[in-house]
Amino acid sequence: MLNLHPHPLHSHTMYRHIISGIFGCIVFSAVSIAQQPAQPSKSATPSVSATTTESFPTAEELKKNWPSFRGANGSGVASTATLPTAWNAKAGILWKTPIPVEGVSSPVVWEKNVFITGATPEESRVLCYDAETGALRWSSVVTVPGGKRPPAPEVNESTTLAAPTPVTDGRRVYAVFPTGEVAAFDLTGKQIWARNIGPLGNSYGFAASPTLHQNRLILQLDLDSSEPKSQMLALDTLTGKELWKTPRPTSGTWASPVLAEIKSQPQLITCGNPFVIGYNPADGKELWRIKALENDVAPSPIVVGNKVIAIASTALALDSGTSTPVWHYDDCVPDVTSPVSDGQYVYLLTTGGDLHCIEAQTGKKVWSHELEGKFSASPVIVGKTLLLLSEGGVAYLVETGGKYKELGRGEIDDDGCIASPAPVGKRLYIRGKLNLFCIGSR
Repeated sequence: MLNLHPHPLHSHTMYRHIISGIFGCIVFSAVSIAQQPAQPSKSATPSVSATTTESFPTAEELKKNWPSFRGANGSGVASTATLPTAWNAKAGILWKTPIPVEGVSSPVVWEKNVFITGATPEESRVLCYDAETGALRWSSVVTVPGGKRPPAPEVNESTTLAAPTPVTDGRRVYAVFPTGEVAAFDLTGKQIWARNIGPLGNSYGFAASPTLHQNRLILQLDLDSSEPKSQMLALDTLTGKELWKTPRPTSGTWASPVLAEIKSQPQLITCGNPFVIGYNPADGKELWRIKALENDVAPSPIVVGNKVIAIASTALALDSGTSTPVWHYDDCVPDVTSPVSDGQYVYLLTTGGDLHCIEAQTGKKVWSHELEGKFSASPVIVGKTLLLLSEGGVAYLVETGGKYKELGRGEIDDDGCIASPAPVGKRLYIRGKLNLFCIGSR
C-alpha cells in the first residue's frame, strides 16, 4: 500500500507521498453500514490450493523479520528491534549501497536478505541485497508469459513505476508493479511465476502493497476506471493461479491492506473511498463494511485491540460491529503517512511535520509537536522509540508516551527519503532516492 504504501508511498505506501498537502482537515461525513456486502466471485477456486504442500512462516519468524510494508501485519511496530540514538555520515552507518534503478518501494527484510523493487519504462526489477554487507546479490527482471511487457502507464514523477513494496514469506519474494505485472522469485533470484493483471488505472499511479496469508498473495486493486472494476484478488503463492477475487465498490486509492486478528477472527482490513471493509482472507468473503471515508485515501489502516484506525481527511476509530465511529479526530490529520500505535497512544504525522499523539481508546489529544522537514515515510515504533524519517534524510527519535521527549537524531546524506524504514534486530534499513543504507552496530 510507496509505502506511497504507498505505504511510501505505499512505498505504499499510500498514495503515501504524491498527494502531499492536497487536502486539509475536513469534517467527518456521515457513517453508515451498507446493506448488501459484496461476495467473492462465483468463479473463485477453493481457498486452499491443492498444489501447496510447503509450510508457512511462523508468527515468531514474521516477528523477527520485516516481511512486508510496515512489517508483520502492517502495524509499523518492531517490538524486539533496537536503534542507536544518533548516526551520520561519519558514525553509525554500517554500509551504503547505490540503487541502480529508480523506485520508491520500501525495503523488506528476511534474515540475510533485503529486498526492494525498481522499474523503468522498459522493465520491472526485483533486487536483493546482502543484509550484512550491502552487496547486491541479484537483480532480476520480471518476464510475463509470452515475454511481452505490459505498457508502462503514466504516473506521477514522485511515484515512479515501482511504488508498491514487495512482500516475502522467507520462501519467495513477491512484487506487483503499476504496469500490472505480478511475479514471484525464489531467494536466488530465479523467477517462479509471473502474470499480467493490468491495466491498473490510477490517477497518481498504482501504489498499494501486497500482503500474504498462508499460501495467498493478496492484492487490493482500487482503480479509477470502470473496467476492470476495483477488486480484492488472491493468487496462489506457489503457482500464481487465482484463488479468489471479490468485487469492491471503491474508487482509486493508495492504501495497503493489513491482516489482523479481530475478535478472535483473522481479518483482512482495507480502506478505499468511501468504505472501510473487512474480509475473510481465506476465501475473500466480505465480513463487514462501514461507509466512513471521503476524498483520496492514502494512509493504510492499523488495528489497535479490536479497533480499526483509518484515515481520510479525518482520523477514525471504528468497530466492526457498529455503524458509527468510536471516535474521530479532525486536527490536521495525515494525507500521506500511515498511523502507528504502541497500544495506548496513536501517533499521527502530517506531511508538513505536525506530530500528534492521541489516546487510542478515546481519540483525545495528548500532545503535539512540530518537526522540521517534509514527511512521506510512515512512522515506525522500535521498542519504545518512535522513528520519524523526513524526506531530507533526518530521522527524529522520540520516546513513546504521554509527553514529547526527543531522544536523538540520525542523518543520512540522501535528499529523497520517501520509502518507509525497516528495523530488524539491531539494524535499520533505509531506502533513499539513490542509495540503500544500513544503520546500527556490528
